[in-house]
Amino acid sequence: MGDSMKTQLVSAIHLQEVELQERPADQQAMKTDNNDQTFTVEDAVETIGFGRFHILLFVIMGSTNIVEAMEIMLLAVVSPEIRCEWRLDDWQVALVSTMVFLGFMVCGVLGGYVADRYGRWKVRNI
Repeated sequence: MGDSMKTQLVSAIHLQEVELQERPADQQAMKTDNNDQTFTVEDAVETIGFGRFHILLFVIMGSTNIVEAMEIMLLAVVSPEIRCEWRLDDWQVALVSTMVFLGFMVCGVLGGYVADRYGRWKVRNI
C-alpha cells in the first residue's frame, strides 16, 4: 500500500476528540455523591455520533464473520469426505470438528490479550 493511500486511509478514519463532559441538552445528568457525571453507552454514542467510519468498520468486521461462518459450513460438508478418505471413526471426525472451535476459543482469548497490550489496529493489520 502506497504512502498516499495510507495517509488517505488514516485521514478517513481519524476520530475527532469528543468532550464527554458535555451531555446532550435533552437529557439530565446523573450525579453521584462526589458530583461526577456518569454516562450510559447510549449517551456516549449520541455524543460521539455515527458516521462513515462506523459504517466502514461494520462492513469490514462483518465480512470477517462471513468468512468464519463459511468455514463452519464447509466443515459440515467436508466431514463425510474426510471420514471416507482417511478411514476415521465417528469420534475422530467429531474431534476434527472440535479442534476448529477450540482454535476459535484459544485464538480469541490470545488475540484479545495481544490487542489489549499492543493496540487493536496493530493486531488487525497483521
